[in-house]
Amino acid sequence: MATRRQAPESVRVESGRFQTHVVASRASAGRAAMVLWISLVALAAVRAVCAFTHSMWGWGFDLLRFVPSGLGWTLWGLAALPLLPWVGRRLTPVMEALGRMFDRSQALVYSLSAAGAAALVWVFPDRLRLVGDFLLRFGTAERALKPSALFPQALPLDVLLHYGFLRLLDGAVHMDVNTSARLLGSLEAALLAVLSIAFARALGHRGSFGVAAAAIVFWGGYLGLFTGYGKAIAEVSLLTVAVAVFGLRLIREGRGLLPLSLCVAAGFLLRSLGRDPRWAVLALPLVAHPLSMLLVPATIVFMLKTRRSPLWMIAVGAAVGALGGA
Repeated sequence: MATRRQAPESVRVESGRFQTHVVASRASAGRAAMVLWISLVALAAVRAVCAFTHSMWGWGFDLLRFVPSGLGWTLWGLAALPLLPWVGRRLTPVMEALGRMFDRSQALVYSLSAAGAAALVWVFPDRLRLVGDFLLRFGTAERALKPSALFPQALPLDVLLHYGFLRLLDGAVHMDVNTSARLLGSLEAALLAVLSIAFARALGHRGSFGVAAAAIVFWGGYLGLFTGYGKAIAEVSLLTVAVAVFGLRLIREGRGLLPLSLCVAAGFLLRSLGRDPRWAVLALPLVAHPLSMLLVPATIVFMLKTRRSPLWMIAVGAAVGALGGA
């Protein structure tokens, strides 16, 4: 009787290593899924608890206080229901199908996500107009008043986007200010969707994990800023996601310094550190890496020796120059 030939020792070793890698990957994915589940359960619980508070200490989590009870709790329930294990297991095939499309049809995913995001904010325009700054900005653009006289603290890029762009469309195609502001918001929401997917890919997530990561970034609670709200905080939110994407690419792949630095520079041209300390909390960590790239001469030598594009140094200089101007 013929005996079965044994595989060479090297093949058995490689096979064992592969199996170990698969087991470790599955264990890591399981831990990541558990952390994500706990985080989402905690967030849902905080929103529910803050609905019964009588002060603003839970600002940002107490939205259920300000909407009709039936609508608010129905939406909360729909968001919390998939967190139940038996419901989540039944939704797994849907997530896996989306994950396969997420991996296979990248151009289609980017296009559909951008179009869907733009349409979503377009059909839900800002109808409240309760914020005083919003009314001030809206009236200034609508009546072609002088921005420097009414809100002198606004930086040039802010004025260009939320005044110059709106006035340009009004003069060119007679588009009213409300519609043009919503158009700008829709374009930015589309870009947010693209960046959300790019964020998941920069982390190396694929399949259903990639879909979940992109969804968490996109549904971050700031979509209302893209419904016609004419202030720079909308662009700052967008730039924050962009910096996260390009920062991850720089850390993991060694590329992305140019767009990272340009995003940081744009942020400082939108929000002034001296006049708005809130932006400092976000901005200072973002410029730490570009600043270090300038402060270490060896980095510049490295760029020159490896024939890096001079645009890299120009971008870093733009970020630092914008910081100085802010």
